[in-house]
Amino acid sequence: MLSLTSLLSMFLLFSSCGGGDSANAGEESQKDGKEKKEETVSALDITKKLGWGWNLGNHFDTSTGTDNKPFEWGYWDNATPTKTLYTRLKSAGVSTVRIAVTWGNNQSAPNWTIKSSYMAEVKQNVEWAEAAGLNVILNMHHDGYWLKIKEAANDATVNTQIKERIQKTWKQIAEAFKDKGDFLFFETFNEIHDGGWGWGDNRKDGGKQYRTLNEWNQLAVNTIRATGSKNATRWIGVPSYVANPQCALESTFVLPTDPANRLMVSVHYYDPSNFTLTPENNDGKTEWGHTATEGNYVVGNNEEHVTEVFQKLYQKFIAKNIPVYIGEYGCVMQKTERGNLFRKYYLEYVCRAAHTYHLPLIIWDNNQPGSGNEHHAYFNHSDGSYHSGMQSLVQTMIKAATSDDSSYTLQSIKNNAPR
Repeated sequence: MLSLTSLLSMFLLFSSCGGGDSANAGEESQKDGKEKKEETVSALDITKKLGWGWNLGNHFDTSTGTDNKPFEWGYWDNATPTKTLYTRLKSAGVSTVRIAVTWGNNQSAPNWTIKSSYMAEVKQNVEWAEAAGLNVILNMHHDGYWLKIKEAANDATVNTQIKERIQKTWKQIAEAFKDKGDFLFFETFNEIHDGGWGWGDNRKDGGKQYRTLNEWNQLAVNTIRATGSKNATRWIGVPSYVANPQCALESTFVLPTDPANRLMVSVHYYDPSNFTLTPENNDGKTEWGHTATEGNYVVGNNEEHVTEVFQKLYQKFIAKNIPVYIGEYGCVMQKTERGNLFRKYYLEYVCRAAHTYHLPLIIWDNNQPGSGNEHHAYFNHSDGSYHSGMQSLVQTMIKAATSDDSSYTLQSIKNNAPR
C-alpha cells in the first residue's frame, strides 16, 4: 500500500516535462467569453482569501484502487474528523482546508453513482469547515487507477469511456455542492500521470498525454459550470501534468476556456523530494540551503531554485491575473535536531517566497507523527489539537505566508539559516 508521499518520492518534481517552450504557454487560453461576473476578483484577492492552508491528507483520499471497494479498516490517517477539528484549525490561523477525496472506491458501474453515505460524510466535513469560517478546496484525488492517461492518450475508445466517467462523477459532485457559497473551491484532479511521475511516456509521446489532460480539465470545467447556481461562477483549480510547476510553465499546459473567467492553476511543491519526502532513502538528504554541509544537501536545489520557480509562476500567470496556488507542500520530520533546524528553515523560506510571489499554499498533513519518511503531522485529524512540538512551526509558517511586515524578508530569513 502506497500513500501519496511515498509515491511522490519516486520522481523529481521540477524536472522538465519534456514538451515545450515555457515562454508563451497558453495565456490566451483563458477567454473572457460572454462574461457575467457578480464581482471583480483579482488573482491577488484570491491569494489573500486562501492564505495559508492545511490538507486533510490520507483521509478521504484513501484508495484501494478498485471500484466500489473502500478499505475495510477505514482511512489511512486513522482519524475521525469532528466539528472541533475545523474550529481549532480556524483558531490556529488556518484560512483554507483542502479536502482530498477519492471517489471511485465508492462508485458503481454503469452510472458511476457515488454511494450516498460517502457523499454525506464528505459533505458533513465541508459544512463543518464552512461553519468554522474556513475556505474549502474539494477535489478528485487518488482516482488515478481509472484515470488512465497513457491508455486514453493512445486509444480514443478508452478516452471516451474515461471522459464519460469524469463527466458523470463531476456532475454528481457539482450538483451536491452547487448552492454552497464562495468559500468552496473545486479542483478538477490531483496529480495525473502515467505511473512515471513525469519521467514516463509523457516525455516521448509527442505531447499526447498533455493534450489529453487539457481535454479532461476542459470537460470537468464544462461539467461543473453546466450545473448552474453558484457553480456558474465558482473558482476552479486545474492542475498541470502531475501538478508539476515546470509542466505548468510549459506550452503543453493550456488552461480551459471558461465563460466565468474564474480558473486557478494548481501546482505542488516538494522540491527537493529526497530532503522533503525521503531523507531515509539511499539518496536522502538531511539539510537544505546555503549553510548546509557538503554532501548533506542537493546541489543547485536550494533558495535560488525556490525563488526562480515561484517568480516564473508569478510572471506567467499571476501577473496576468490568473491565480496560482500550491495545493500541497511540506517536509517530513527529520531524525536529528540539526536536520529539523533545516526543516524549519526550509518551510519558513518556502512560505515567505510564496508570499513574496503571491502564491497561497497548503501544507500536507497525513497525521503520522514521528520522524523520517512519511511523517507529516501538524494537527490531530480528529480534534485539531497540535501534534507535539508543532505549534511553533505552524505559527512560523502562517506568519511567513501571510505577514505584510516589510522588514520580514527572504534575506532576513536567509541571514538566520542554521549554521
